[in-house]
Amino acid sequence: MSSTMWRLMMALLVGLVTTVGLHAQQMPNLMPYLQAEVNEIATLSVQSNYLMQQGDPLGASLVASYIPDHQMMVNMLSAAIRAQGGNPGAIQAQAAAPTTGTRLELIRADMAAHQRVIDQYQNLLDTATDPAIRQLATLGLGGASRHFASLNVARGATLGTPEAIASAMLSALTLERMAVNDLQVQAAQLDQLGNQSAATTLRNLIPAHQQQVARLESLVTQLGGNPALAIPPPVAPLQTADNILLHQRILDTQFVNTYAMPIAALPPSPLRTAALQGQSIALYALSLLGQQPALA
Repeated sequence: MSSTMWRLMMALLVGLVTTVGLHAQQMPNLMPYLQAEVNEIATLSVQSNYLMQQGDPLGASLVASYIPDHQMMVNMLSAAIRAQGGNPGAIQAQAAAPTTGTRLELIRADMAAHQRVIDQYQNLLDTATDPAIRQLATLGLGGASRHFASLNVARGATLGTPEAIASAMLSALTLERMAVNDLQVQAAQLDQLGNQSAATTLRNLIPAHQQQVARLESLVTQLGGNPALAIPPPVAPLQTADNILLHQRILDTQFVNTYAMPIAALPPSPLRTAALQGQSIALYALSLLGQQPALA
């Protein structure tokens, strides 16, 4: 074999190895992320049933309202894993957090579980280069962060201490900032998908959330907190109008159930007043979104 031919073959081999290596970097193993999502569904389902049996319908509804987000992530992760040649059906559900105890004990356990999921997705977002994987990581990070903030609002209402209420107020501000960002991103995506009617509906909901943000910023400041600490995670657009509108309904249902906690648990107070306003916004959004036709 001539030296020229040898050099050509080596160059081709190096190029192939480099391409395979880059592909491997862009396509991380998604099975642990799917496992975490499946685990959360199993845990939250059992917890919701348990809390209902314990006579706590508010707590049961709150944890159950997180399940659709996790199911959407299961569907998207499963599709990505199948595209990689993997077998998502191999994943078996395992409870990721305690499923019995007081409401406060379950909230604390769920916050710890969601923090682990947040860390997982943040690591994936920091290391992945493939746009589809980064979108999955962003969606997972956003959902887990929203649930964590929601749980902290419930924790503050359940404890009722000044410290817990101040922390809950900051989490409520985070939720509202997340809602504004999410509506802006998904409305822009609906424009791209040719569904201007739904895009307009989402944009019309933004001012109410912005007003809620302003109220909460003022309340957080009055309580000696720092509104700058309420940092929302990044937002990724969903791929179809059906999924966008479903996502918004899921989000607003979570807001209704999140704000129900301080409304029911607290005497007249800034957090309770803010919760009444926030729940009203979410209920109005649900009434509008239920009338929107989805165009995939």
